[in-house]
Amino acid sequence: MSDAVGVIGFYFTLIGFISGLFFTRIDGWYGTVRAFEGKVASLNEASAFVAAKAEADGLSASAPTGSFIAVGLLVTTLTVLAFLYPITTPTTNPVVFLYGPIALTVLAYWIGGIVLLAKAKSLLTGAGQKIDKGISG
Repeated sequence: MSDAVGVIGFYFTLIGFISGLFFTRIDGWYGTVRAFEGKVASLNEASAFVAAKAEADGLSASAPTGSFIAVGLLVTTLTVLAFLYPITTPTTNPVVFLYGPIALTVLAYWIGGIVLLAKAKSLLTGAGQKIDKGISG
């Protein structure tokens, strides 16, 4: 039992560490997008809108979508490996104390990341519309 718990605990530690590090990146990018959207709302000159268009294109291109998916697949794979590791003679309910928290952590990673990426895309789309309107006059 202790070997199984140790291995699954190691997987859980990796999942938490990796997803936490990467989520910091997504959150930082999302914060930059929100700040940019606020900046666009205060623009009033055509030249400023042209400069903002280039910044919007850069922010859109730097979306961490690919790496979000890659890290998500890694933590999901680690979760599947944890579920496949056999626990013999459990003294506690492994679903409640091991598998449940791991699954919830990975689910929170996927849901939270998708929500932040979608919200940021929506903000960039709205800012792009304001920029286009500002450039055209």
